[in-house]
Amino acid sequence: MESAIGSAIQSLLLGPSHLEAGQALMMLIGASLLYLGIQKGFEPLLLVPIGFGAILVNIPQSELMEKGGGCSGFSTTLELGQRSSRS
Repeated sequence: MESAIGSAIQSLLLGPSHLEAGQALMMLIGASLLYLGIQKGFEPLLLVPIGFGAILVNIPQSELMEKGGGCSGFSTTLELGQRSSRS
């Protein structure tokens, strides 16, 4: 448990060093979409989720765009856990 917390903190501290220009640009675009959706009220049901998605996917070392990473890896783990508990 302690090693998992330590590796998570280390990953958070090392994350900004892996930030590329394209990721920073997309995070700025996501932030501007959030601003337009929340503050200005321009299509908030469309711009707010797109803005959050643009920011979350471009976080350095988040592995959301890797094969098997993100939510798909989590759902696969849940499915495997359910299958093993049924047997």
